[in-house]
Amino acid sequence: MNTKYKPTGGEAQMVERVACRQNNGRAPRLVIEQTKPGVVRTSADHPNHEVWQAAMCDTFGTSDFLMANEMLSQVMNAVHHKGASAPVNQAELNAALAMIHGIAPRDATEAMLAVQMVAAHHAALECLRRSMEMGPSQIDFFQKFSNTATKVLRIFPSQMEALKRYRSKGEQRVVVQHQHVNVKAEQAAVQVNAPASIRGEGINSISEDQPHAPDLAALAYAPMPPMWSQNPEGGAVQVAVCGGPEALPDARRG
Repeated sequence: MNTKYKPTGGEAQMVERVACRQNNGRAPRLVIEQTKPGVVRTSADHPNHEVWQAAMCDTFGTSDFLMANEMLSQVMNAVHHKGASAPVNQAELNAALAMIHGIAPRDATEAMLAVQMVAAHHAALECLRRSMEMGPSQIDFFQKFSNTATKVLRIFPSQMEALKRYRSKGEQRVVVQHQHVNVKAEQAAVQVNAPASIRGEGINSISEDQPHAPDLAALAYAPMPPMWSQNPEGGAVQVAVCGGPEALPDARRG
C-alpha cells in the first residue's frame, strides 16, 4: 500500500461507504481444508464461533442454525462443479455466501429463493464457460451448452420477480394524484352556458336579425283583455270559435 498517495474526494467517499457497509456486518466466511481425496473439512473463519453462527443465521434469515447449516450445504453443492474428487473452492463458496448476504433474506422462503438465485447464476455462467471452450469441431456441444445457459438465464429474472412479489405482499401503497383546476376557464364556461337571467342579459338581447323572432318585450307587457263582460247586466261574452259566434250561458256570480 502506498502511504504517500492521497485519495481524491470521490475515492475517500467510496472508502467511507464500504467501511460503513462492513461495520453493518459482512457475510460469514469458511476455511476449507482437504484432509484426503474427496473429503474436506470446513471451519469458521472467525475468532468467536458463537458470533460466526449468529452471522450464518442472519445471512439466511433464520434463528435456527440447523436450517442455516443445511442451506450452507446446498450452496456448497451449487458452486462445486469441478468433480467429486476436487475440493470445494473456498473463494467461490465465500463469494456465494456474500451474494446471499447481499440479497438479505428475511425468512426461510426468501432464503430458499436466494440460494436458488445463486445456484442459477453459477449454473448459467458455467454453461457459458464450457460453451466457449468448445472448438469448431464441437459445434453440437457448443449449442447444447449455449441453449442450457439461455434457459437458466431466463429463470433468474423470474426468481427476482417472485422475491419482489413475496416481499411486497404486506405493503399498502397510497397513490396521491394532484389535479390542477383552471378556475377562470370554469367561470367562463359557466358564464356562457348559464341562462340569460343569470348572465345579467335582458330579454331584449335576442338578435333582431332573426326573421321569426317574436317581440318578447311587447308580449310581456301587452294588456290582456278581460274575460268577463263589461256589461253590468252580466250579458254573454262573445268568443271566436270554428263554427262561428255562439252564446255562452249566463255566468253565475258568487
